[in-house]
Amino acid sequence: PARLGYTPANRAGDTFAGPIRRDPYLYLDLPNASSADLSFDAGDVLRFDRSINRYAFLVNSQDRLTVAANGVGITGTLETTGAITQGGNQVWHVGNDGAGSGLDADLLDGWHRDQIRAWANLTGVPAAFPPNAHTHGAADIASAFGNHVYGSPGYQILPGGLILQWGSVRSTYTTEMTVAVTFPLTFPGACLCVNSTGFINGASTSRDLWPQICGEPSTSGVTIQLQSDDGNDRQLHGFDWFAIGY
Repeated sequence: PARLGYTPANRAGDTFAGPIRRDPYLYLDLPNASSADLSFDAGDVLRFDRSINRYAFLVNSQDRLTVAANGVGITGTLETTGAITQGGNQVWHVGNDGAGSGLDADLLDGWHRDQIRAWANLTGVPAAFPPNAHTHGAADIASAFGNHVYGSPGYQILPGGLILQWGSVRSTYTTEMTVAVTFPLTFPGACLCVNSTGFINGASTSRDLWPQICGEPSTSGVTIQLQSDDGNDRQLHGFDWFAIGY
């Protein structure tokens, strides 16, 4: 064979001084002391670097996939037709997450949104909703406000026990004095407040007498003090009062 101008490649112990080529791009080579390249096309190479014990798949001269003792590295998009798992757990992505996927982000403590809002899964509530089907008509609402006297004086007992009372006193007063007002209904608990407003028959600039609350009201009434700032033009034709209690 030496007479043919080449040395056979099947001799044990021989060392190649250059790459073994099939063509300019398909070859096996040792580009440096630590690397071995198996080239398939221009820039498409499987390279083993024994200095770091790592395999690298190069596409267009760029590392796309590396395999080493510490793991696998990927640069770019990984395309796979099967599921990808890590430690036995499926890797989630935009193509397999969402409702019903089992992805933890789709659940709250293992519950789906529809399960959380389901009445049967709520705690501390009646077994069915509404617990007792019922309606309220106008008569039912009116009966809740039925304890009243409309007139003057009058009162209204509200649901819950709050009581409103009112009245009008009509008489001509020309001097400072007190007027006792008796509520039409004695407050069972207390009178919270009373307001009083003076009344005159018509517009006037000379009727300077006005009512004031005199002392704390009792559960049964209040004293109104009629008062003026001087001795002139004292006249008042009455007053209205309004009391709140329970």
